Amino acid sequence: MKALLVVEDDDLAEMVRCNVQPLGLDIIHYRDPIKALDNLDEIAPDAVIMSARDYPRHWKTIVVDIRAARPKAACAIILLKGEYFPFEEAAKAAYLGVNGVIKENISEPAELDRFVQILKRYIQ
Repeated sequence: MKALLVVEDDDLAEMVRCNVQPLGLDIIHYRDPIKALDNLDEIAPDAVIMSARDYPRHWKTIVVDIRAARPKAACAIILLKGEYFPFEEAAKAAYLGVNGVIKENISEPAELDRFVQILKRYIQ
């Protein structure tokens, strides 16, 4: 099973990798959201983890493209939000079919637990 990770921060990418691999997911990491979007069909990810802070405009395009082909149950999408994530953005995420929005700081035990629980719920 594959997870697409679209974040700029290498430390965050490594933290996600360490917590996702025990679930049986291999990470494919992109720093460029346009390249990730171009390769979505070839990758066919089972999960997408994307930084809404790093890519405040691109995450919507990627979510729409994935949801056009795959429902929530077939591909989990988790947004990692920064300090500022207004209610309007959360409403857009829900409308577009994002499975979960969590804080980018997954080193906090509560956020890490939410992150893993969301993935476990949707990953077979």
